[in-house]
Amino acid sequence: MTRAVVYDFDGLILETEGPTYQSWAETYEEHGQALSLQEWSLTIGRVDHVDPWEELQRRLGHPLDAAVAERRRRRRDELLHA
Repeated sequence: MTRAVVYDFDGLILETEGPTYQSWAETYEEHGQALSLQEWSLTIGRVDHVDPWEELQRRLGHPLDAAVAERRRRRRDELLHA
């Protein structure tokens, strides 16, 4: 029997939005781009959100290697664990 269900909206149990944004901002910086908080806000909680991965590739004018995405995920996880 289920006794409880906890929905983890950002910040309830674990604050994930800050580390996720920071990892993306660092990834953009590595490629000579900036990701402002205003731009980031367009990715949050929207059906028609801007995909930060697609947006970075669009800005650069070429596809990025999957290793870039993996490094970004690892960095996010480091920040979450800190």
